[in-house]
Amino acid sequence: MTAMPSVTLVDPNPIAGIANVDTSIEWWNMAKPAYDDCGDPNFLDEDGDLIEGIYFDMPNEVYHSLKAHSSTGFKKFAKSGAHYAREYVYTELKKAITKVQQRTFDTGSVTHAMILEPHNVDSQFTPRIEADDVDGCLVTQADLKKKCEELGLAVSGTKEELAKRLLNADPNVKILAVLQAQQEEYAKAKGLQVVDKVVFQKATRATKTVQAEPAATFLIDHSMGFAEVSFIARCPKTGLMLKCRFDWLDKRRFATDVKTAADASDRKVFFQMRDLRYDLQQVHYSYVASLCGVPLALFAFCYVEFEAADICEVYDLHPLSVKKAEAEYHAMLPQFASALETQVFDGYTPKGTVTTIML
Repeated sequence: MTAMPSVTLVDPNPIAGIANVDTSIEWWNMAKPAYDDCGDPNFLDEDGDLIEGIYFDMPNEVYHSLKAHSSTGFKKFAKSGAHYAREYVYTELKKAITKVQQRTFDTGSVTHAMILEPHNVDSQFTPRIEADDVDGCLVTQADLKKKCEELGLAVSGTKEELAKRLLNADPNVKILAVLQAQQEEYAKAKGLQVVDKVVFQKATRATKTVQAEPAATFLIDHSMGFAEVSFIARCPKTGLMLKCRFDWLDKRRFATDVKTAADASDRKVFFQMRDLRYDLQQVHYSYVASLCGVPLALFAFCYVEFEAADICEVYDLHPLSVKKAEAEYHAMLPQFASALETQVFDGYTPKGTVTTIML
């Protein structure tokens, strides 16, 4: 029978009892900017190999391109070697992301930015132009045909042909598809991500919800913490290069991972943490940080729900759960290294295994 989370209400909040933690390890002074004043990467040597260390202001896409292993890969491998291979080796077989999934990802990205790096939101995202943003904007094919009639133009052809005909006749005509295409081109040149306006609305509401939760603001204190801190270290057991990127890490060595969720209740979070292996994520982050000389004092998960209700809940993992995950992770490290070397990625059991099932 699956163990369910137990909830004990304690007053005052037990998290307040660790407010005066030792800050003698000034890890932030050990960190470097990802790039020097000349724009050269501090995380690469002359041969292009990774340099172990702690880095601020590393662009997200650069972090993900680093030739090092993240917790995501280990979580996939924990499910099976075949799942890891599908994601990281045979990448051409990966499923395409749907529009619904993309909107969910966008909401999470914008929410993270608003909570953790509010000063950088405008330099990362821009809301997609919608019809109600522009007076007299033409949206549908019927709108385009009607405008063509008004200008005495032919009304035959596809939507694209109609739009081209209208713009040739009157360059000042506002056509939504054309405006959005121009915005995408401009955003790409400026390094901006265009997201739906509804995403901004949800992210804004989620941010206010987090800011109203004392446990969350105790952890994500902008006067003493840093967002998106990247760590790179070599595993002494396997020689593998490892990486992690903290959503938030403060001077107390409190790490906080921000999660957006459809349901932030303890029951749903229990199953999500178990199924998505957030225990392995915590262990991996803690291990990489320790290799860089930063023993974490706390690892917390800040969950924010915004679809059915506006709720922020803060969770941490029980020490016994962490201990169990540590044992699994460190046993998995040599298996992972071996699979990478041999390129043999097993399924749920080693190849050649016959499993007996009793119904």
